[in-house]
Amino acid sequence: MRATAPSARQLAAVELLSSYGVTPVAGGAAPFDARRFELGPDGSTVGGFIPGRHPILRSELVVVQAAIGDSSVAMVMEAVRALVARSQTENIPGRSVLVAIVPDAAQGAMRALWPASSVHAEARQMPSTLNATRFEVSWPGGERREEVWLRSDVPVVQRSEEVLRLVLHLASPADTLGHDEPDEAQIEVK
Repeated sequence: MRATAPSARQLAAVELLSSYGVTPVAGGAAPFDARRFELGPDGSTVGGFIPGRHPILRSELVVVQAAIGDSSVAMVMEAVRALVARSQTENIPGRSVLVAIVPDAAQGAMRALWPASSVHAEARQMPSTLNATRFEVSWPGGERREEVWLRSDVPVVQRSEEVLRLVLHLASPADTLGHDEPDEAQIEVK
């Protein structure tokens, strides 16, 4: 992601997503058409899907969002590469994962692009003034939010592994936050 112009960074992100085998979000005229990876009306956001494998939960979406102008986009892209590679041999992810690489100004603007009812969780890379990368993780309804901090003084590969673990957890059937759980009083023992 050494490109300096935003359009060059977007094209580099599209090329990486395509080479990793990420599913495009839209149809296009040719197999490699950058428009197939564009999200939103202005095309300034690029992204793609990693289809879920769980028979029921694959219709739920985990959104991973990073800003194209931030250095953390490299660790998100590496985590995406590792997730796609693992999904070829393992039954992961359980839920579908949408990777969105957004311009800095579009942080938080992705919500309008999909039905809120299909979103299980969202992990957004946020600006940080500290020597770290910060992800804000939220679940439907905004009732629960957590922050995940990744130190910048560790290698990108190690931070990518942390992002991968976060995404795998959110996409796992074991992550039940945001779903209505029955109260103990509602569980009938027979």
